[in-house]
Amino acid sequence: MRRMDDTEPSAGAVDGGGFTRLFRAEYPSIVGLIIVVVGDRAVAEDLTQDAFRKAHQRWDRLAGYERPGAWVRRVALNEATSWHRPRRREAKALRRLDTTRTIDAPEIAEVWEAVAQLPGQQRAAVALFYVEDRTTAEIAELLGCSESTARSTSTAAARPWNDCWGRRLPMATIDDRVGRALRHVADQAAAGTDTEQALTAARSGDAACPPRSGSAWPRQPWRRS
Repeated sequence: MRRMDDTEPSAGAVDGGGFTRLFRAEYPSIVGLIIVVVGDRAVAEDLTQDAFRKAHQRWDRLAGYERPGAWVRRVALNEATSWHRPRRREAKALRRLDTTRTIDAPEIAEVWEAVAQLPGQQRAAVALFYVEDRTTAEIAELLGCSESTARSTSTAAARPWNDCWGRRLPMATIDDRVGRALRHVADQAAAGTDTEQALTAARSGDAACPPRSGSAWPRQPWRRS
């Protein structure tokens, strides 16, 4: 699986265009990660853009980092996990999904409903594990916690689908089902981003600041409303 930090410029390679290269390489994928945490495509884009705006303001310092993208990802995750909103069960999920999809819409909806019930920190751990294939150590680093906390958070996050499918499906099958569904959501969100427009806004300081509360989770979070 592709790992986002593999595309980040090293300290020696960063020059005056380092921020632009980092943004273009990372922005769509971070949006895809954050949508799994907040459940709303527009909010995921706003939070990601705001994290890059903060990076742009600090670029003189961040340009020397070996992995500046990890800093952006951490800021976006912190904002996403503290972004609270009321939740309810999704209805009529995925009715207009593209017919070229590679996994069934009911499967995505079933996983999405389970993730929607998790606290923000657990959703972040789920997103990092299933969308970006992160190790426990990497999840701990990005969430700013110990490895033991990251491990217990990930275990607690998996409980809803383990309880639901554990008696009739092998663990490997459950992991595959959850991973495919969440990667599909993330990929759909990433594919629809307007990177150049977002880059212009981040550079100008016009990135949106989403409210701390909002409406219930959308029916199709990876589609624009």
